[in-house]
Amino acid sequence: MTDADSDTPFQRLLRRTLKGRTQEAIGAMVGVDQSRISRWLAGKGLPDGSQFPTLAVALGVSIETLVRTVARSRRP
Repeated sequence: MTDADSDTPFQRLLRRTLKGRTQEAIGAMVGVDQSRISRWLAGKGLPDGSQFPTLAVALGVSIETLVRTVARSRRP
């Protein structure tokens, strides 16, 4: 199993939608520090609901897609 196989759906979405932008740029759009984006990419946390609207815009996905992806990424 590779690291990509163990990535959560949110990690895969985040990597796919960065599109060459830096973690700092996405963080600035969402209003969080670059370290928060880095944690999300490492699978060490998920965004909270208050960040969904701006994060969806920053990533170019619908809020519904983001909500579903985050929900599938929550570990029991």
